[in-house]
Amino acid sequence: MVKCIIRRGHLILILETLVNLGLLFFAFAIIVLFFQKRRTLPKFYISFLAMSLVFVLIDHLTLMNFKPIADQLTSADTRDTTRTVISSLIWISYFMTSKRVKATFVEPKK
Repeated sequence: MVKCIIRRGHLILILETLVNLGLLFFAFAIIVLFFQKRRTLPKFYISFLAMSLVFVLIDHLTLMNFKPIADQLTSADTRDTTRTVISSLIWISYFMTSKRVKATFVEPKK
């Protein structure tokens, strides 16, 4: 039983690390697109926010169901997850509907 818990904990840690590295590289690509004012930035940024949101929700739910860690989760962790959900939804809706975003990011792919 203990070996199973340790393996599951290692798997969670490895998957979290890989997803966070992927999001980090994606964030660097978004920074480049932002400064180049590329037309594709809104789609990339919305995708980034959506992937981050899904990852945060899955991560929080997984940790809530993982007994050794579930006892250590606090209301601050839930508050941070909620804050991430709300801010992501606000930015996604802004990037989808804003005329300013459509007017700013106009450069085609070179």
